[in-house]
Amino acid sequence: MLTTLRRTTYSLESVYTDAVKQLSALKADGRLSDEDYEIVTGTTKPEEVLELVNTSILKNTETDSKVKKRLKQMVEAIVRRMERFGAAIDMIVQSSPQILGLNLVGLIWGSMRFLLVVSGHSRLRAAETPTD
Repeated sequence: MLTTLRRTTYSLESVYTDAVKQLSALKADGRLSDEDYEIVTGTTKPEEVLELVNTSILKNTETDSKVKKRLKQMVEAIVRRMERFGAAIDMIVQSSPQILGLNLVGLIWGSMRFLLVVSGHSRLRAAETPTD
């Protein structure tokens, strides 16, 4: 079976019209706010679009750092708890049965224990590093 490819040509106007239709559909679905729709469709110069993109990047960077800070706090709390109960978990792992000559719980806990030790050393090193 032989198929032929149709070449479609696009003009700048047809691309713009299609983009506006897609934005309108996003707005109608509630996935794009009225404010964002007006901002995007109200731009007329490439510099305006570039400015909007840069502003959005800066806004997302600020939000991203807040998310990272919160995530770091949560992970540190979990790590501290695991370090606190590490000795008890070590005892439980030592008494767990082997399956086919392997202690699967020991392998998993050993990997986690390794990460705890490495993270503890990196936290100590970060605390010792002088800041300017």
